[in-house]
Amino acid sequence: MLRKGLTVLALGLAAALTANAQTARIVKHFSLYNQNGSIGPVTLYTPTRRGLYRISGLMATTLGNKNGNGLICPTLTFTDPDVGKTGSALGNFCLGTANRRQNVSGATILNSVNGQPINLVINANLFAAGASYKVQIVVEEF
Repeated sequence: MLRKGLTVLALGLAAALTANAQTARIVKHFSLYNQNGSIGPVTLYTPTRRGLYRISGLMATTLGNKNGNGLICPTLTFTDPDVGKTGSALGNFCLGTANRRQNVSGATILNSVNGQPINLVINANLFAAGASYKVQIVVEEF
């Protein structure tokens, strides 16, 4: 009887703790396919309140160009409320274009201001000509 009572108490406590736990909420999905050059800036999401946002992304070449110097690099721009100016992220997140099916993925967490957009810019260098890629991004709010 005591064991059953402790089990019920433990389950009730776990349920209460879970109910108060904060989880991320997906606020935007963004996908582009068969791209072959620079893009942007594109507004991914404009926050309705100040807070933390996780941006997760995947980029993959869908057609390689056999040039080992080709790079396609995304950058996120946003307004950091603590610094009061635009910040950027994903600086070392570049996709090589030499072969098909190369991919990179990653995530970053931003502290952003309400009403100020989180933008995506993708820069392809001259050596990326002839390659194509896809990009998929999810924005989550905490």
